This record gives sequence, C-alpha cells and structure tokens, in this order.
Amino acid sequence: DQNMRVSVKHLDNLSNLVGELVVSRNTLERDQERLRQFLDNLLFQVQQLNDVGQRMRDLYERSLHESSLMSNRRAHAATNNKDPLGNALAPSAEATDSHATGETFDALEMDRFTGFHTLSQEMIELIVRVRESSSDIGYTVESSDQVTRQFRQITTQLQEGLNTARMVAFSQAADRLPRAVRDISLKCGKEARLIVEGQDTLIDKMIVEHLYDPLSHLESNAITHGIEPPDA
Repeated sequence: DQNMRVSVKHLDNLSNLVGELVVSRNTLERDQERLRQFLDNLLFQVQQLNDVGQRMRDLYERSLHESSLMSNRRAHAATNNKDPLGNALAPSAEATDSHATGETFDALEMDRFTGFHTLSQEMIELIVRVRESSSDIGYTVESSDQVTRQFRQITTQLQEGLNTARMVAFSQAADRLPRAVRDISLKCGKEARLIVEGQDTLIDKMIVEHLYDPLSHLESNAITHGIEPPDA
C-alpha cells in the first residue's frame, strides 16, 4: 500500500471535527426520540378523533334518513290534513316528530338541520385530512429514523478510521530494543536475550515515539541489577 505523511496537527483537527460531528449526531438522535414520542401521542389523539368522527358520521346519516322520512310524513300529512273545502286543519301528530339529535323537528327547523348536515360533513372531511397528515408525518419520521441510523454508522466508521490512521505497530519501538540489550549485556559482561510479544499491537504514533527511551532504561536496569553474571 502507498503511504502518505500527514501532520499530527492536521489529524488532531480532523479528530476535533469528528468529535463535534458525534456530539451533533447524539443531539439529533435525542430530538428524533422526542419526535417519535410526539408522533405516538398524535396518533393516539387521531384515533380518538376517528372514534368521534365515526359517531358523528352515524349521527349524520341517521339525521339525513330521519329528515327524509319526516319530510315525506309532512308532505303526506299536508295532503291528508284538509277539510272537504280544502282548508288546512290543525297539525297532526305525524307533522311533528322527534329527530336523531334529540330536538323536535318541524318545518321551521329545516335550515338548522341543513346547517348541521353541512357542518358534520366538513368535520368528517377534516378528520380524514388530519388522519392523512398524521400518516405523512409517520412516514417522514420513519424515513428520518433510517437516515439517523445511517448517520450513526458512518460517523462511527469515520471515527474508527481516523483513530486507526494515527496508529502504528508497536514493533516500530520494539525493533530497536534487542540491539540495546546486546550492547548493555556486553558492557556488563552478562548474557541476556529479549523476547518481545505483541509487536503487531497498534498504538498511537505519538506514544510509540516516546516509548523507546523508557523501555531502554528498563532494559538497562534489568540487565545491570536483575541478571546475574554467567558464572553465578
């Protein structure tokens, strides 16, 4: 693989930007959760509104049916409620009836019931529009949930990739240690062999560069004070 040198300062700036991106993502996810709660509450209210709309629709249809029946009764009563000379008599029991709304219906109230029918129909249509709008909101929330999940996945991969870009194998510091062991051993007249495990372990490059001197000091102390001469 081809390599490219990148300054540590540049990587630090990218790390800071990714950190801000992660904070913004977490804020977005919290807002998304609140939006989901608001949507659940809205759907509950819409369900209740649907129940009210169904009762209003039933009352509306009943009132239309009863209005039609009473209109026919009134026409029939007007025809039959005349004396032999054609003069109208007092209203019969059939000319006045009780309506589905609980009110007493007569000819003077036709306009009021017509208004009730119109208002009922507008209310029913409004409920349908509210239900459609809530469905649209639900679809949008589902879509934004998917985008948020993708956003989390991408930011996580970006963060991991940027961290990996700062890593180098521990072998960069460990490869120079055996020579120091040989030099110190010859100087002290002792025999020592260094075994290093985990050389492929990835460590931040800035840390690796500062490991060699402390490790060399540990080697020197180990050989000087912890290793006996060959004859002992």
